[in-house]
Amino acid sequence: MSLTGILAGSLLVFSLAISSFVVPVLLGGFKVQVLPMIVYEQVLSVFDWPFGAANAFVLLVISVVLIAVYIRVTERALRGIV
Repeated sequence: MSLTGILAGSLLVFSLAISSFVVPVLLGGFKVQVLPMIVYEQVLSVFDWPFGAANAFVLLVISVVLIAVYIRVTERALRGIV
């Protein structure tokens, strides 16, 4: 019964962590380059909107693919339990 709660909670944590750019800045300064930080830097600092939009789209595709794989694995795990 608790497996569904654990799986849903980990999906929420993943969704919040994939878009985080404040924590890497606080922990590593601007030396750490993660994809959300690159998008932020390109759009607001460099004003290179096309490159920032392309990076944001890549981040979106990666997120959607990983979430789809996660959902598929979760469904298979729950079918084996129920």
